[in-house]
Amino acid sequence: MSVRIHRGLRPAVALWLGVLALLSVLVAAAAAAAPDYPVIFTGPTARGAYTVELDTGCYGGVGPCTASPTFLAVKVSTPVKTTGGCPANTGFVFQQPILKKDGSFSATQAYAGGLSMTVTGRFTSARSAHGTVSGTHGCAPASFTLKLPAPAAPVPPPGFDACYWLGKANASSILGGAPKPIGTPRASGYSPLTGLGRCDEFTHGHASTNYGAHAWSIVISQDVPDASQGFPKPLAGLGPGAMSAPNLYGNAVYFKIGAAWVVLYFEIPSAAQPPAATVAAQQVKLITVARRVYALMRRA
Repeated sequence: MSVRIHRGLRPAVALWLGVLALLSVLVAAAAAAAPDYPVIFTGPTARGAYTVELDTGCYGGVGPCTASPTFLAVKVSTPVKTTGGCPANTGFVFQQPILKKDGSFSATQAYAGGLSMTVTGRFTSARSAHGTVSGTHGCAPASFTLKLPAPAAPVPPPGFDACYWLGKANASSILGGAPKPIGTPRASGYSPLTGLGRCDEFTHGHASTNYGAHAWSIVISQDVPDASQGFPKPLAGLGPGAMSAPNLYGNAVYFKIGAAWVVLYFEIPSAAQPPAATVAAQQVKLITVARRVYALMRRA
């Protein structure tokens, strides 16, 4: 049965069809994302036909490389036993595909004996990807969905480390008295997979014998802070268990978020105990930074 559209309604119908087409494009774009890096997404395909690794962090040793929002290395492995003639217990490394801005990727690679393999997919969020593996010589198509486990702590945008939280909270301006610390921020042990790690910032010439120099740190871990250090007092507004813990030579503030504890330290290097007023003033500043970091993490 055919449906006739009144001539006067045709422009309106065309307009609505255009709107629907635009909405479909927007929905498709919203379903794509840049992946977290540097990490490895790995897992089996449907029916266990293959194991897929999507490496966004240069872990596979694919020549000289730099982790970036567009870097991606792909490896497909077959199990010890296969069916249909597909080579068993074999790892297929692909030449580096281009990760497009819409989060999609596609790569086809030729191997010995006339075998070729193809991987296509898309990152549907920063921590998940969906795609398909297919090949010749009995390597049947199989789909995959890979998801990173939930992090222990909030993670910053892809490509950043624990120093992100101090930077966004303007810690250097509040604690160091300058727009930026003269010393270079140092991140260590950070993993975008878990959100755990630390960052240290410091003013120029920081050392235990340099009067007036300061250092501050953020440590994100699953270790419960030692409440016996300093003189801890409950701190409101940062969740259950939050404490302000000044001591004789520096300060600390800690709070729990997710499955992790966040500890902010401020060190006052001095050969002698600084005045109590100095410690108190710096603790107020550290609490200000902690509140900013807490708010940022809650929104992440």
